[in-house]
Amino acid sequence: MKIDEKHLAQLAAVVEAGGVTEGAHLLGLTQPAVSRTLTALEKRLGERLFVPGRRPLVPTVIGRQLAAHGKVILEASRKASEAVRSFHAGSAGTVRIGGVPFFMDAFISQMLGQFQVGQPDISIEQSYGNLPELQAGLRSGQLDLAICPLGVVDPGSELAFTEILPGRNVIAARARHPLFGRKSIHLARSAALSVDRAAARIAAAGGSARHPVVHRRQRIQRPLCGWIAAERAELPA
Repeated sequence: MKIDEKHLAQLAAVVEAGGVTEGAHLLGLTQPAVSRTLTALEKRLGERLFVPGRRPLVPTVIGRQLAAHGKVILEASRKASEAVRSFHAGSAGTVRIGGVPFFMDAFISQMLGQFQVGQPDISIEQSYGNLPELQAGLRSGQLDLAICPLGVVDPGSELAFTEILPGRNVIAARARHPLFGRKSIHLARSAALSVDRAAARIAAAGGSARHPVVHRRQRIQRPLCGWIAAERAELPA
């Protein structure tokens, strides 16, 4: 015998509320509609679902057993509705974030940890990539947000940009470097500091005593979305 799941859910609501009118109210249905459902279910089973003459309603043995199954369906429906509500409210779900490794590890990971303390129902999927991979991930829908340089992308593209970390250029050098202690430095003096050559040597700039770097330092303002600028260029030894 096949029983309609909706009928079991209505029976469970009536048993939970102790009355047909109250159960109908829980489900957002009318009392006559729920009464017709219970009557049809009793005819199909050939058994009473409630003890006659008892108020509040008391289920029979078969009524209690079927209501238990209906309660599972009712709870699943409530959880599904809550999941949809949370999703639309932005308080639950998954956010996929990609970014350049240095900033993801040094800044973003800590911010994500603090964010999830207050939003435990939001899970974060974190991945690494450089600008071409991140742009491709955003366009294909594999990423929701990307953390990467703003100065090297086209602001007129279909992507939306929000600056989250303003920065300034500083020079980092070993303590005994010839440039150490100067009040001003003209970057154009050395061909090694040309923008084109620096861009080509980003991967080689490691910031060691032998290879100090020109880099952009950031002050964190707000987490999760936006674009971070980060550039490196070698100084002469």
